[in-house]
Amino acid sequence: AFDLGFVFQSIWSTTRGGFLTASLSHGGSYLGEHFSPMLALFAPIYRLWPEVYSLFLAQSLILGGSSVLVYKIARTKKIAREWAVILGFLFLIYQPLRLANIFDLREDNLFVPAFLLAFLFIERNKYIAFTIVCVLSLLIKENAAIYVGSLGLWLALSRKHRKMPLGLIIF
Repeated sequence: AFDLGFVFQSIWSTTRGGFLTASLSHGGSYLGEHFSPMLALFAPIYRLWPEVYSLFLAQSLILGGSSVLVYKIARTKKIAREWAVILGFLFLIYQPLRLANIFDLREDNLFVPAFLLAFLFIERNKYIAFTIVCVLSLLIKENAAIYVGSLGLWLALSRKHRKMPLGLIIF
């Protein structure tokens, strides 16, 4: 409940002109606890429907919509349409994902579609789009660099993606 109140207050304050400010934070800003400027994207949703339920609905739509990315990745890998749909469904019923969604409102959950989108761009050899998604994902939370770095390491070791500029991999 404390985390929810902390995040909720930060989003509420953003709708009132204070960018992610929170009295619960030692520094007066949520950014002093976690580097998560992307959390401010929830503010317009909250402004339209000023209930905490709107934030949970948005989080559910973001996580649930990620199943479309799983489907697209599967199709890019030439998996039959029927199996791609099944993979998207299995993603939706994956227990850790469902628990992450119902436990709390967490900015970490925004990284699910970002990671899948980055992976989709890699598979489609869209390296500029991949780089943009990786840079933006660093605004989700400070630990996003671990996942972005793991994608870069995978690319560096991958024979399939030798065409990608080394500077983008090192990024």
